[in-house]
Amino acid sequence: MSHPQPLTPEEKLAAAKKQLGLPRIVVVCGSTRFMTEMAEADVRETHAGKIVVKPGIDMKSPHALWSDPVEAETLKVRLDDLHRAKIRLADDVLVVGDYIGDSTRAEIAYARSLGKPVRFTHPDVDPDASTEHMVLMYPDPTDPVGPTGDVFEVHDAAGRVVVSDTEVRDHPEVPLTLVQRDAVVRRLGYVRTGSWSEEVGGQAHAPVR
Repeated sequence: MSHPQPLTPEEKLAAAKKQLGLPRIVVVCGSTRFMTEMAEADVRETHAGKIVVKPGIDMKSPHALWSDPVEAETLKVRLDDLHRAKIRLADDVLVVGDYIGDSTRAEIAYARSLGKPVRFTHPDVDPDASTEHMVLMYPDPTDPVGPTGDVFEVHDAAGRVVVSDTEVRDHPEVPLTLVQRDAVVRRLGYVRTGSWSEEVGGQAHAPVR
């Protein structure tokens, strides 16, 4: 007799947020040189009904709390750990600015390792933009009374699933429109670069970056 697998901490967090009815949480990432742009992103994401978390300290600006070099180094490590915790908490990531440094690049890699969708205000700075990816869409097989939504999976060149999400249809019997499909792709942090190829059984796939 098989026993159900215990939920991972990430699955428990997702279930708790769903039970609490929390809005989608977005974490803003980027160089602190873009603090003004981050504030604008906060306004836009909040206006869209999302909870926003972002860097709260710009260590490039003088302040008594990090005027001592030794304390500043300790604080930097603590802030890096804190921002990774924000990434774990969030549902998706928004990278702000037309430049990414090593710290932001590491945050992007960390977020994607957790399966978090990553969006960019400037998609051309995406370090993985040149990598071949494919999005696969198919009816949600877990619906007990028939598909009421569709699963979207982004696969890398090796066929591994990078990130996935499910979109509920407005009407179960009405397939998602191309506009709705592309909106899900953007939510996952990608942009479609070619046409959708329709397959049997309601499946479809398209190249993305």
